[in-house]
Amino acid sequence: MQIDWRLKSFLFSIFGILPASALYFTQHNISRRSRGHIQNLVPHRPNWEFHKTNIDRLNAKTLIEFGAGKNLIQNIFLSDTGIRQTVVDLAPMVWLPLVNNAIDALAAQGLVKTSTSVTSLDHLEQLYGIRYIAPFDMRNTNYDDASFDICISTNTFEHIPPADIQAILSELRRIIRPGGVISAVIDYSDHYSHTDKKISPLNYLRFSESKWRRFNHANHFQNRLRHTHYKELFTAAKFEIEKSETLNYCETSVEYFNVDSLTGEDTDFALTGRWILRV
Repeated sequence: MQIDWRLKSFLFSIFGILPASALYFTQHNISRRSRGHIQNLVPHRPNWEFHKTNIDRLNAKTLIEFGAGKNLIQNIFLSDTGIRQTVVDLAPMVWLPLVNNAIDALAAQGLVKTSTSVTSLDHLEQLYGIRYIAPFDMRNTNYDDASFDICISTNTFEHIPPADIQAILSELRRIIRPGGVISAVIDYSDHYSHTDKKISPLNYLRFSESKWRRFNHANHFQNRLRHTHYKELFTAAKFEIEKSETLNYCETSVEYFNVDSLTGEDTDFALTGRWILRV
């Protein structure tokens, strides 16, 4: 679905003053964005494999993920490792028909051993070892120290304000066991460009902070942090950076950008970052 990014921003501003359920209803029943195109998600498999490699290398038995989303396709894929997964969202998002579509899509490509549909969240946990919890605040989990071997995060950090990232990292450092890791994939692109192909993948870096605030709504928040900014956050939280990788660079001329949005590093123009952070 193609939609001009400024129009999309305006629509998000309208939804910002309506009950939270209004956006979900529209995505689910009108635009059908929440239903997604499950087959189109399978190309995201390299991100899933990145996490799986880190799970296997660590011989991890317990996992927590924040920002799990609607269909849990990544978690279904990872369930074949036998790991116990706790997956959480700030607000309830999972929709079981989408979860079952994800199971069918993965099974059709031979990417999972179990292909049984689920009828409830309890059934999901019973069959696939995935416990879904929402609403849930990752800044204050109430879990015991060292409760998890690994945290995974895919395309979620970019939606969180820096101060909240700091609080989440502090909590993760407490609940991940010594020697455990965070395995993170971060989407550094302007998410409006996902549905408006006429703009650059880094269109949002054209604007000063004050001008960008006009387009950056709470229900579609993008922090615009670059790879170096995340390095500073992770280092300040006292994680050991075991791996730092940038992928999929944007070729837009540097004159296109507002320099206040940049750090001066070549990684400013990366569209994807992958991280392994060790406690």
